[in-house]
Amino acid sequence: MLKVLVTGGTGMLGTALKKYLPDADYVNGRKDLDLSYPEIWDVMQFMNFYDVIIHTAAITSLPLCEEYSSQAYHLHATAVKLLQRKCNKLIYISAQGRDYDNVYFKSKLEGEKTALEREGDVVVRVNIYGEGGLVKWATDELKVGNKINGYDNVVFNPVHVDQLCEFISKYGLTTKGSVSVLSDKTISKYEFLNLMADRRGLDKSLISPLSVDGDLDLTINVDSNLKYYSLNEGINLL
Repeated sequence: MLKVLVTGGTGMLGTALKKYLPDADYVNGRKDLDLSYPEIWDVMQFMNFYDVIIHTAAITSLPLCEEYSSQAYHLHATAVKLLQRKCNKLIYISAQGRDYDNVYFKSKLEGEKTALEREGDVVVRVNIYGEGGLVKWATDELKVGNKINGYDNVVFNPVHVDQLCEFISKYGLTTKGSVSVLSDKTISKYEFLNLMADRRGLDKSLISPLSVDGDLDLTINVDSNLKYYSLNEGINLL
């Protein structure tokens, strides 16, 4: 049996992976291992060696990444090199793959570059949703009758977290390089929230459209040299 470590064990993906990889070890937040500081190698050098490390830990809040940029770069990029020293194969969960001018996406791209320097490691580009993040926030607000906004000019092609877990458990160990995992549909955040509310019997009249300055494309960037998997009916898992 392969020895597997998952970082970000309390996040949406890490939590879901516990159902698919129950025998893996999990880094459940900073209390277990804070990968956002350079001094972490003083601790990591004594940790176990793994066949596979799945690096899901991330600072997903764009404002927090800007406020704590050094920690974001270390967690998303510098720590990748340290994790590679403690495993035979690294699976790096990345973002949409465009060089937008903010710390989150820039640091994720740096992490991709580092991961791909070693033959056999894999970068997975994906936009996930599940029972946390955007869905949880919107559901909680609508249940109590609060009005919310949804961006009508921010588009993405989301994949349900369980679909990504299935992909990782089936193909993560046998692939290498960059892989894009994406939904068969592209949808705006506003449309997504309306669909979610409709499926869950919530009042979608409470959702108003809101535009950001300039259209924002968060769909997965599928370069010509990347493998990609289109997962049909991804949004229908709402």
